[in-house]
Amino acid sequence: LLDQRRVNALALTPSGAMALVASGAKIQVWDVVAGRCVGTLTGHSDPVRAVAATSDGTRAVSGAGKEIRVWDLSTFACLRKLSSRTSRVTALAVPRDGRIVIGALANGIRVWDADTGETTRRFKVPNGARAVAATEDGQWVVAGCGTKVEMWNLTTGEHHASLRYRPPSGVANLVHAVAVTPDGRYAVSEHRDRLIVWELAKGESSRSLSGHGGQLNGVALFGGDNRIISGARDGLVRIWDLRSGSCLRTIEAHARGIVAIAVSADGRYGLTAGKDSAVRVLALSGIAERQASWSVSQLSSASETISNEAAVQALLADAEKALQSNEPARADELIRQVRRTRGFEHDPRADALMHEAGCRGGVRLSLIHI
Repeated sequence: LLDQRRVNALALTPSGAMALVASGAKIQVWDVVAGRCVGTLTGHSDPVRAVAATSDGTRAVSGAGKEIRVWDLSTFACLRKLSSRTSRVTALAVPRDGRIVIGALANGIRVWDADTGETTRRFKVPNGARAVAATEDGQWVVAGCGTKVEMWNLTTGEHHASLRYRPPSGVANLVHAVAVTPDGRYAVSEHRDRLIVWELAKGESSRSLSGHGGQLNGVALFGGDNRIISGARDGLVRIWDLRSGSCLRTIEAHARGIVAIAVSADGRYGLTAGKDSAVRVLALSGIAERQASWSVSQLSSASETISNEAAVQALLADAEKALQSNEPARADELIRQVRRTRGFEHDPRADALMHEAGCRGGVRLSLIHI
């Protein structure tokens, strides 16, 4: 079972086939399309604060306390442990080839060789780093350090730029999230309730994006790097055009606020986690052919899940009809049948029909077309 505490970190494999959901000291691996938990990565003793996937989707990397682990996603076994020694891990980035792991630490940025576990680069930052991102080729790293965005060349080890947004109020805010385009032309950083787009070659901001009504807790790029997706404490997901800065869509994702966000490299899926312990999958490109909601409170076989899903959807459809016909007693019995079905004990659609708030059985995964 997934730890009952809230989700701390999210990641999607590049194809969007698998979602990594970290809560407490565990990481669950979900099949996104089937909405089924297929395994759990266990071994950390501290809460997992960061998680990432390699570009080929075969390995996962997680950070908890002062430890980083590399996992095999086919066996769910830990392949290697990397130590940050005296500093806690706050964020992770894995460039395309997966040969290095970049960690944002309380005392700066550190780079490891993923195969040998040896430290290859170390950049000390007085205020530490809270967020990190890397270009696709692994040449550049961008990090949120205190109230600034810092940039280094990983090939030469040279510091390239120090960028600072000065808000109208004059009070700078800590940077908790950053993203960078694969070619290193643009970076996006979070500054409280607004996003700043940076032109890295010029070392200056090109636009400021505002609209969220609370602290931003995640930002990512997708759609050929022309789109920005952001999530905040106001519970909203916003999709922006990077070039024009216009907000293209607003999605009400979580009633109690968003704590983490991720997107697949191909731009098909977005992933959000809320304070309500819900995880939602957004079908960003409309490629997925169905819309459904799932909640899996225990691992079950693929064949059982598939056969159960058809029956559950029929029961829920009948329950909706019963409510429309003012037959609450019949609807109640149909929903109880759903909750007695393995893998659907806490289905969110059933919860909504019963007017029950939140998810009582752990994390639920919902696929939403936008």
